[in-house]
Amino acid sequence: RVLQGLGRWRHASMGSARQWNPVHNHQVAVFTQLAGRKGWALAPWQQREAYGNRAFFGSTDVETRDDFCGLFGGAAGAAAAPGARLCVVEEGESIVVPGNKDGFAARGWWHGTCGLGEWNAGFTFIGYSSED
Repeated sequence: RVLQGLGRWRHASMGSARQWNPVHNHQVAVFTQLAGRKGWALAPWQQREAYGNRAFFGSTDVETRDDFCGLFGGAAGAAAAPGARLCVVEEGESIVVPGNKDGFAARGWWHGTCGLGEWNAGFTFIGYSSED
């Protein structure tokens, strides 16, 4: 039922330690971690549009892999800004990245990921529209 109406956009994801996806957004998505662990940072679309990367990193607009992965206890030791949500998705767990309003609007929550284990794999359903 959760995946109902998400459309046909499905993506496989495989990565190694500290491999990252820079902060981006799209419509509602459901990601399932099949193996390994992945760190996620999320912020509502309004927060990112108002504050840029400060929505995640506080006073800086710099976004590098070290900055981002540092949010999860890496050597950089970055601190998350107030309002940013951080979580670690473990093997067998799923995360829903909210969309805007009804879940299918063009702007969903801003998010990025960092591989936290030696390697990780998962898959995503992205809801570009309920009709595609």
